[in-house]
Amino acid sequence: MNGKILIVLLIFTFSVSACKKDDVCNCTDNPECSSVSIPSATIFDALPVQSFQVKSVEADNENINLTITVGGCDLDRTFELIVSPDVMESNPVQRNCKLIYPEQYCKALLTGSMCFNRKLISETTVLNLQTSNGVVKINLP
Repeated sequence: MNGKILIVLLIFTFSVSACKKDDVCNCTDNPECSSVSIPSATIFDALPVQSFQVKSVEADNENINLTITVGGCDLDRTFELIVSPDVMESNPVQRNCKLIYPEQYCKALLTGSMCFNRKLISETTVLNLQTSNGVVKINLP
């Protein structure tokens, strides 16, 4: 019985803290934004460039807000912003990044917003978000 209660509480916690579906997340008010990930260069390079369209992007000193259109059945899936550990020497510095999520094989086009905490990237940086349609630049102050 206690195990079932724990599972229900965990599911509730994840469902209210995640930025998914058609919610528009105000990430400055949401301390539960997923953190960007910075894996090894080998792992980053092996990740696919996925197909989506960036509708809008905003960044501040704490978070990155993305609104995208993506194909699939629904937006009830985990989106991860993966940043390369390699830093391009420029002013400001630049890093490549990829948005990773499970593919779904439905023909609907869905638009949703998500947020990512940028605490692992404290310096002024330009993130080059790789998409199947090219690169979207994200300026981090």
